[in-house]
Amino acid sequence: MKKKHIIGALKVVLALAIVSYLFMSDRISLQAIIQLFSLHNVPYLCLSAMFFIASQFFSGMRLKSLLRTIDFALSTKSAFAITMVGNFFNTVLPGMIGGDIVKGVYLAKQEPELRGRSSGILIMDRTVGLLALSLTGAAAIVYLLLTSSRVQSMYARQLTAVLYLVFAAVVLFGVVLLAANNKMIRQRIKNTMLSLFSKGMLFHMAEGFGKLAERKKVLLLSFLLSILIQLLSLSGLLVLVEVLNTPQPDYIVILAVSSIVTLIGIVPVTPGNIGWVELVASFGWSAVGSNMGGQIFLFWRIVTTLCSLPWGLHYLNPLKRKAIP
Repeated sequence: MKKKHIIGALKVVLALAIVSYLFMSDRISLQAIIQLFSLHNVPYLCLSAMFFIASQFFSGMRLKSLLRTIDFALSTKSAFAITMVGNFFNTVLPGMIGGDIVKGVYLAKQEPELRGRSSGILIMDRTVGLLALSLTGAAAIVYLLLTSSRVQSMYARQLTAVLYLVFAAVVLFGVVLLAANNKMIRQRIKNTMLSLFSKGMLFHMAEGFGKLAERKKVLLLSFLLSILIQLLSLSGLLVLVEVLNTPQPDYIVILAVSSIVTLIGIVPVTPGNIGWVELVASFGWSAVGSNMGGQIFLFWRIVTTLCSLPWGLHYLNPLKRKAIP
């Protein structure tokens, strides 16, 4: 626990250092944040929030579809609510309780038998989402390396390394799926898990994961939903470019760069990746001729936090008997 606390403290210090650097270097400004809430920017804020809400609705639908493979009935309302609560814990209370942990605990409580299978589904839900994010980012890297000489000269080596990592992750995912599709391998894994965990929660978690791995059509649908979720999120972010009312590069270029920023930004450098994502965005956008990347991604963080806040406060309200509908 002591080591964990030290690492957590170092992450907080790093986040403060990065945020301080972003403000001191004018990559983020307080004036721009105040300007975000001016009356003439309200339509952009509302449109950006609508894109975010839509992306989270489809994220809930993805989880609902995956849970059906283990005959777990989750209403559309609950699927959306649990997704928003997860966002709240990831953005408003970063580093305290992960959003996935909150969702996992809630789902596990709803399982009268074989508790833990939903946690396996939740892991696959995150895995499919990361796979879609990785492939979207990889496509963006290829596009920029082929079309932007500036990006190629500045970050060719780093982006190529990211491409190799994405390729390795996709191959690993494919191998796991092929293994899960083999009846003999599945039985051996099941026997191994049974001997290790004696039909406990971890055993059922692996069983839920295995059942879903057999359903290729469900996984394909989840992957396509993940691509849609990514596009909706990027659209919500790009709407906020209009807030600054300054000339920016072509939207397709910004879309590609933002996909890469989102991919690299998942690396857990700081609590909730506060400051880290904005820093990556700042340098990423500068490679295509804009110094507003950090500011735009901070705007997007503000929008997503405000949208998630009502569901999080509802969840934390001790007067509510049911935290999630």
